[in-house]
Amino acid sequence: MSRRLPRWRLAPLPARAGIAALALLAGALLGGCAGSSAPAVHSAGPLVIGTLVPQTGSLRHLGPAETAGIALAVQQINAAGGVLGQPVTTIDGDSGDAYTSIASQTVDREIGRSVTAIVGATGSSVTAEVIDKIVGAGVVLVSPADSSDKLAAEQARGLYFRLVLPDSVQARALAGVLAREGRSSVAVLHVRDLYGAGLALDLTRDIASSGGHVVASVEYDGQATDYSAQAAQVAAARPDAVVLVGAGEARLMIRQLVTARVGPPTVPLYLTDLDLSNVLAQALPPGTMSGVEGFRPGVAPDPSFLAALASASPGLVDVGYAAQSYDAVMMIALAADAAGSTSGKAIAAQLSQVGTGLTPCLTYAACLALVKASRTIAYRGASGPLPLGPDGSVASGTIGVFRFGATNTYPSTGVSYVAGTVS
Repeated sequence: MSRRLPRWRLAPLPARAGIAALALLAGALLGGCAGSSAPAVHSAGPLVIGTLVPQTGSLRHLGPAETAGIALAVQQINAAGGVLGQPVTTIDGDSGDAYTSIASQTVDREIGRSVTAIVGATGSSVTAEVIDKIVGAGVVLVSPADSSDKLAAEQARGLYFRLVLPDSVQARALAGVLAREGRSSVAVLHVRDLYGAGLALDLTRDIASSGGHVVASVEYDGQATDYSAQAAQVAAARPDAVVLVGAGEARLMIRQLVTARVGPPTVPLYLTDLDLSNVLAQALPPGTMSGVEGFRPGVAPDPSFLAALASASPGLVDVGYAAQSYDAVMMIALAADAAGSTSGKAIAAQLSQVGTGLTPCLTYAACLALVKASRTIAYRGASGPLPLGPDGSVASGTIGVFRFGATNTYPSTGVSYVAGTVS
């Protein structure tokens, strides 16, 4: 049965508006909060969280940041006494990508080891392959990066949550930037999967609504080893901008766009969240990415969070979805505290309340103290406020706009942020 997708209102924010929104406890963005009444008092085993993070495949460039965020959250939770008085443990697992069965194998192994919550996956196509198995086992699934409009959370028995705005909001933000920068004849290159096809469709609609038009919409196989034909199709359309909706294959695609004289700096290039990456860009010739813009959900990161992340994971070259991964663990932990239980269904029942209470808090210790004092609390996380709607998706948030410099890298803080609110 189809459902009517919500409409989103977008408004530009100054680059550091996300930090200002978190200023009520300045410098303390190293924890999480929950919205609930006082926890019930009954026995519970230790909280064991499985991870479904890309270590191999077309999304592996996002894995290190997500792993770092998860590890930092667990470290801070355990330093504050753990969940229900016991240390949190994780079982690390590879999600691979949509072209393999690695995610399914990982989920089997983690369920077999009695996890009650899983953080992942990255990429809606991967989640679509394993979600039935996860929720069928009574395990709560919290994704830091799933954004497809087609993932119907209401069919997941109340056990599936995602911490980013849907692709429809990213598309509208991107279309708005294209219009403001005077790009009216746009080529859209997109990978052939749930994410690529859905976001390309949203972009086509929103570019038209902003007064432009898509002069070429080119689908491609993410496993191909040659994209010269697709680059030639784009060149033949003579666009004044190119949007690339892809993943790890973006490195090769960008090279071939440049060869066809339809890539940067000849034609402005715009990237979406799963191919916005310093890791991918570092392998390109110096200066190739200068001026390229990319989009990813989340507020401007607080410096204290970035410092803690760098200290815990030296050598991290891209923070990617680290903040959302960190927040996923914090929300799971605090929901378990609020429920007085580490069962998947008990956690899920409290997760729907996280971020919507009356008392904002930032650190795990501060939030836990409020829960114990029977206060309703609102999570203010590393990726921003996370009010979850009835379907398990965030009801509002921001999209960051990032710009690469001459060294083929982009800074952790975007050049601007766009707010999206469900209407």
